[in-house]
Amino acid sequence: MATEPVTKDAMSELGVERSTIRFFVLWGITVAVVETVAFRLTGQILLNPANGIVLAGLFIATIPAMALLTYPVYRWRGVTGAERQVASVLYLLPQIVVTVVALVDFGIIYPNMVPGAARYFGAIILLGSAVVLITGFVPRSE
Repeated sequence: MATEPVTKDAMSELGVERSTIRFFVLWGITVAVVETVAFRLTGQILLNPANGIVLAGLFIATIPAMALLTYPVYRWRGVTGAERQVASVLYLLPQIVVTVVALVDFGIIYPNMVPGAARYFGAIILLGSAVVLITGFVPRSE
């Protein structure tokens, strides 16, 4: 079975520029690295299962924090519509990879945290990722 040569990549079909692709992947890598360092330095406080109030506060604060970190970047980069949907996914891909590695080697990467903190770490990352994904599909009301 013969196939036609591909003249455009999938992102071009969606109208996403290469500079936008590069920016959001690099932004995702940057945020993942900053987040890893932040949890390495403060995770024993923020993700301590014995400190339920701080843990609950972190979960509650994650929702508006991720929206406030994401919508302004879309505006700054001028991404809208389908391009914003793609941007949210591109931002999340590095985060997902870093989180997988962090969870597999949790005790090595985060020796400052108790072992029970791994589930809260994974949950907080998933919650933040869900918020970012939602921002790609739900326009911010002005």
